[in-house]
Amino acid sequence: MTSLSSDITVHSELKDNLLRGLTLLLLILVYAPTIYWLYQRWTMSVWNNGHGLLITAIVGYLVWKELKKNKHIPIQSSAWGFASLIPALFLHILDTGIGSQLLSAISLILVLPGLSLLYLGPERTKTILFPLFMLFFTLPIPLAFTESIHLALRHIATDSVGWLLNKVGIPNFTTGTLIEIPNGSLQVADACSGFSTLYATVTVAILTAYFCPHILQN
Repeated sequence: MTSLSSDITVHSELKDNLLRGLTLLLLILVYAPTIYWLYQRWTMSVWNNGHGLLITAIVGYLVWKELKKNKHIPIQSSAWGFASLIPALFLHILDTGIGSQLLSAISLILVLPGLSLLYLGPERTKTILFPLFMLFFTLPIPLAFTESIHLALRHIATDSVGWLLNKVGIPNFTTGTLIEIPNGSLQVADACSGFSTLYATVTVAILTAYFCPHILQN
């Protein structure tokens, strides 16, 4: 009787692992263009979402660490996973027609907690919810949403450089985001605004707070 029960348990585990493997394969196939698009954005330049690749690797490590630490929690599948899964897949279908890839990238991140609820259950999902949330900070932010911030940061950079040049004895005249010097002119472009650095810094700061909660308590 014990042997039969053990065989049934092993068979059930193999079936569950096979189902998880097939789901993962299907997920990769469906989102392959999106994953490639994200990789291109992350590796385009260190000044443009260069932190995305690093944060994704850290998130993968955190998820693995939390699941390993909480493997004693029983797996109880929750139908609430569909509450995240269905809207996420709708976004992906919508993006198929639009072709922005950004909606599909958001969809990919929303799919993960939904699948976690279905395959791991609410308790285990709670332990990895924060790392999964951090994936939103790897998304490229469209310039249309940050144009005013870019412009403000460019003005700050222009005025700061002009002030420093005066301090070291180099005459200059600043207008807008243009710096006129005796030998020519310098234009402070969007890449020089520091927005990407600010974006990466905020992301790293949040991760640091997660890794070092005692700092916040003090």
